[in-house]
Amino acid sequence: VALDHGGGTGTSAAALLALWAEHQADPKSLKLAFNIDPLGALQRTGLIEGGLDAAFARAAALTDALALRFPLATALRIDGRPVHEAGGSEAQELGALIAHGVDTLRRLDAAGLTPDRAAPQLLFTISVGQNYGINIAKLRAARRLWGRCLEALQIEPQPMRLQAVTSARMLTRYDPWVNMLRGTCAAFAGAVGGADVVTVRPFTDAIGTANELGRRVARNTQIIAMEESGLGRVADPAGGAWFSEGVANDLAEAAWEEFQRIETEGGYGASLMADAVQARIAETRTARMKQIAKRKDAITGVSEFPQLD
Repeated sequence: VALDHGGGTGTSAAALLALWAEHQADPKSLKLAFNIDPLGALQRTGLIEGGLDAAFARAAALTDALALRFPLATALRIDGRPVHEAGGSEAQELGALIAHGVDTLRRLDAAGLTPDRAAPQLLFTISVGQNYGINIAKLRAARRLWGRCLEALQIEPQPMRLQAVTSARMLTRYDPWVNMLRGTCAAFAGAVGGADVVTVRPFTDAIGTANELGRRVARNTQIIAMEESGLGRVADPAGGAWFSEGVANDLAEAAWEEFQRIETEGGYGASLMADAVQARIAETRTARMKQIAKRKDAITGVSEFPQLD
């Protein structure tokens, strides 16, 4: 069971899920994702009830308790999706993701939960789009960046738990059937890029609540990728490929510059409250929209090969 909290920090829902889980047959074997995320609530809504300090104090206390009761679960989420869905670049999403993670550890430490205890509780969530070459490299770059942060923080190296969620901004209302292909490409990128969890959005997401067909196709996309295509049978299928390695290195360097810029602004929370991150994303979004308007960035079924009727 994985929670998605929308506009809240997630502590209340996480506590309720923990209460349910404790009444199951073997709570210690449950693979839960509580996904508590105060900074995520701030970046999604612009508001944080009671302020960040109070939110992180609650998150620290609950995370400590959840780690003892559910050793296979993750308590905290570090979410890069809002940057992607707002129109940010891959480097901006990665830089914000890492800044989000570092600031979360810093604020939890101030609330009494040390970084070495908090780091294993993090689940990083990132968007993947239809350009699978770029997105495979993006996932590889994310692991490099976080590994460097753990080294700098003198935390024992540990695998980055990474969730890849197919992009919402790539989905179209017109000719939504093409969204099945986009979702398949994104799922391929997530699996080959080394995500631990792959989540495929229904192809009908852009036109409203997913119906039964949309949910079934989304689930079957993952089943076919896993069971028929065997994408999880090779440990690192993109390892050593010149394109993947080269682009991952370029993305990591550009993302590190963005991360350093956010740190000079006081960390991710302070940068959000100063509208600094948002201003840079807005510039990228404006440039992207101009490229789409001029058809330099083609959208199949909309600006290219549309159904004229």
